[in-house]
Amino acid sequence: MTVVAALLVLVSVLLAGNLALSAGIIRRLRAGAADGGRPDQRLPALGSTIDLGRDGAPWPEAAGQLTRDVAVAALVMPGCPGCDRLHHELDDAGGLPVPLYVIGDPTFGEENDAYLASWAGASTLVAPVPSDRMASFDRPDSFPTVVLLEDGVVRAAGYRLSDVTPAMKSLLGRTAHRAGV
Repeated sequence: MTVVAALLVLVSVLLAGNLALSAGIIRRLRAGAADGGRPDQRLPALGSTIDLGRDGAPWPEAAGQLTRDVAVAALVMPGCPGCDRLHHELDDAGGLPVPLYVIGDPTFGEENDAYLASWAGASTLVAPVPSDRMASFDRPDSFPTVVLLEDGVVRAAGYRLSDVTPAMKSLLGRTAHRAGV
């Protein structure tokens, strides 16, 4: 009888531990979902300067326009559901009021070329290094990564167009006001 009681206590303790761990996992998953499901991913820091020279390999000449005036850079990859949503979002919006640069990861080769060609109305580039070595954009690890730039300085960053749209409207309003429009 003592052995049965000891086993019952042991099973009860193990069950309580299992429930506590399960509750902790569920709480952590819910916290991740509340943060857009991306609690640990990196984005370029607001106010930081995009320095294309930090990547250790030359960017295509057209990339120089990223660091002049106002532009949106979208780092994408083939097969990325979020990238496809961004693509549809841009198509539905009929474009942006600022230049859009869609940047692909070179590790995708020919698949990347065909994918980038589908982005009508955007300037497309293939980065000189894979995204995990792209120091200029703080080594993005989630896609798409959408960045609003003003003269190469990060003004907004996120994973959807809606993450940068308010800052873009504000920035364009300030620019128009300074120009006397």
